Amino acid sequence: MNLLRIQEPGSFALGLRWSQNDANIAFRFDVLRPVTFTQPVLILDAYASQEAYDLTFPGSTVALHTVGTRLPLHVRPARQLRLDSRDEGTGGAAPKREAHRTYVAREILHVAEQDPRQRPVVVLATKLTANGHLQKLVAAELLSKSLPSDRVCFAHWHAGRGVNTFQRHHLFALEAPSLPRRHQDHTLAALAPTDPDARQRLYQHDLRSECLQMLHRTRQVLADTPESRPLIVTAFDVAAILGDTTDVVIHEPLTSHLEYTRKSKNPLLREALRTVTQELLDRLGGVPFVSLEAVGLLRPKSAPALRTRAANRLKTQVRKGTPLLRSWKEEGVIQRYRLVNPAAEFPPDLLAVLDAERGWQVYRVTIDHPRYGLKRHPVLARSQADAEQACQRLLHA
Repeated sequence: MNLLRIQEPGSFALGLRWSQNDANIAFRFDVLRPVTFTQPVLILDAYASQEAYDLTFPGSTVALHTVGTRLPLHVRPARQLRLDSRDEGTGGAAPKREAHRTYVAREILHVAEQDPRQRPVVVLATKLTANGHLQKLVAAELLSKSLPSDRVCFAHWHAGRGVNTFQRHHLFALEAPSLPRRHQDHTLAALAPTDPDARQRLYQHDLRSECLQMLHRTRQVLADTPESRPLIVTAFDVAAILGDTTDVVIHEPLTSHLEYTRKSKNPLLREALRTVTQELLDRLGGVPFVSLEAVGLLRPKSAPALRTRAANRLKTQVRKGTPLLRSWKEEGVIQRYRLVNPAAEFPPDLLAVLDAERGWQVYRVTIDHPRYGLKRHPVLARSQADAEQACQRLLHA
């Protein structure tokens, strides 16, 4: 009775949730039932804790034995891919969330496409994510690329841990594993009913075990060579959960294949400009900015007649190697970048990158023409001559 009297509000001693009002005490608990054995018992547990077993079998002698060498997992962090399962609910269709989800889906598909062994990808997350908007988006992307629907599959982060269904798959763990607070406050009260510090230690151990089980889902340690190891990509801070451990080797972060600007109102703009300008440059030898206005990536600044002329001429430039222009011609919008809003200007930082990477610069072109004249019109090209020739091909040929 003394134990009952000294509990503070918010305590979870004995599995009870204590409050100021005795009538509101929540009674949730697990009880440890004493078990005795007449002979030694062998328990196989890859993540055993001495403290947990001592508390589970009080009065018994517990000895931990390690068999063989524990091979570490090799993990590539990718915090830029992190998802919040709350974004997969009813508000998940918001454009900014959809843009991030699109980016995540395409990074996953890029891994599946680039693997010469054609190994599939398994995406582990909470139930809401595994069955939500992202899954539908990935299915649509697979269809658009004529890839088999089973190249990317989804699963709840703790489902099917004891089977080899996902062996040799690449793994994307988009959300950190979690355990409900009641596991610490009530379930573990069976082992340490009056010791909150012990319950906290046991809870952290259980969470760490859940994380390792999730990362082991694709049986990476069974790979014959380092080159054949499937990827394990985590969008959460693995070290924060596992702490100082030899179970995991954290390598350099996964390099993004696509350009995505977090916290931007137009996060896919730079990716869209990069890819579309490449198609335009391949066809025209340069990129008059009016062509970017015509396809909806820049806000209109040119005369309407000039934009109409550019749009009509661009439609004649569609070829097998211009899938983005083909999408725009057939659907009136570049479907891959349907979430991109027209920009007020071509981002100066992207211009600097394109200059450094590809030697593209902005040149000003002036051409006299009775209907489609230009006066210092900006054109992305490798030289002034290329810029002028691109305008001739687009508007005057």
